[in-house]
Amino acid sequence: MPEIMRRRDTPIDPRNGADREDFARLAGCSPHSQCVINNGKRPGRNETVRPVLAQKIDAAIEKYMPDKNRLAFETVGPFVREIVRMAEPTTYDNARRLLSMVCGITIWQWMRSGCELTPERILSDNLIAKYVDTVLINHSPSYRFDTTRILGTLATKLTGERTHRLTLPAAPPLAPYTSAELAELNSWRLGLPTSLAKRNAATLLSLGAGAGLTPAEIITARREDVSVVGDDDRVIAVRGDRARSVPVRREWVRVLDLARTTDESLLFHGYDFEEYPARPIASFISAHPAKVQPTLTRLRSGWIANLIDANIPDGLIAELAGVDVVTVARYYPYARQATLEAHFDAVTGIQAVTR
Repeated sequence: MPEIMRRRDTPIDPRNGADREDFARLAGCSPHSQCVINNGKRPGRNETVRPVLAQKIDAAIEKYMPDKNRLAFETVGPFVREIVRMAEPTTYDNARRLLSMVCGITIWQWMRSGCELTPERILSDNLIAKYVDTVLINHSPSYRFDTTRILGTLATKLTGERTHRLTLPAAPPLAPYTSAELAELNSWRLGLPTSLAKRNAATLLSLGAGAGLTPAEIITARREDVSVVGDDDRVIAVRGDRARSVPVRREWVRVLDLARTTDESLLFHGYDFEEYPARPIASFISAHPAKVQPTLTRLRSGWIANLIDANIPDGLIAELAGVDVVTVARYYPYARQATLEAHFDAVTGIQAVTR
């Protein structure tokens, strides 16, 4: 294998454009092929690339030096490096993340107690929790969650001790599109250069805005999953763990029908079942930029908000969306604000309320 001269001492990372040609030469494929994008995960090519990555990752571990507490690291450094190597990181990013987290908790515990440097004394469940709750108290919830998860997984692997996990706070749902933005997205669909691209866009918009499906549900939807009810209605049978039937909003029925004008079974063209489901959709959107970025979570937010506006009971919305009632409540801020004037008769009992 020819030696590849690097301008900097980092492992080959195909997400870095400067690395792609080197990676492709090692993997025996085009710099723009999926094997490069997927970090050479195909078995035959991976055997060629893995030794190079392992060598570079090991060099990164050996040369690691924290930004602060370097004097303490002179003592704990060999232990930190040994622990990270035992974790067997497979990418440069994973190695750097492990180095930072293991180094942080090791220096903290050693400086405060002078304890023996062993996995049992550094990576216990109680110490991880105390470290996260004190040293990392001002970090973001997601970083504290990741630190607890990663150090806990490492502790279980090295010591056999089961550790607890933090609950990651649910991020607020993205805001729905405005009517003007939806019109812009429809114009984007109509202006795409090929009939295949137009069908893919029609699938995304009709099942996202019209039925509130997630990327994983859209990517596996098939022509035969769509039932025709009368002249004006369509019902999509959602596949997967949250299987359910969802009527499509009428303003998107015509667009869904356009998506079904294909001999293929899958409505969205280009899905390889070995891929992460959202990847083909993200690739399609990146390849066809729009003035308003198509985002399925925003389409789903608008669909749920529309159901709330229509006074559909939360329990039924949850059933249609494949979520629980608590999740539905997170979309209340995007629904129309109710006024006492509009509901005065119902509140006073003049107008009967049916259940």
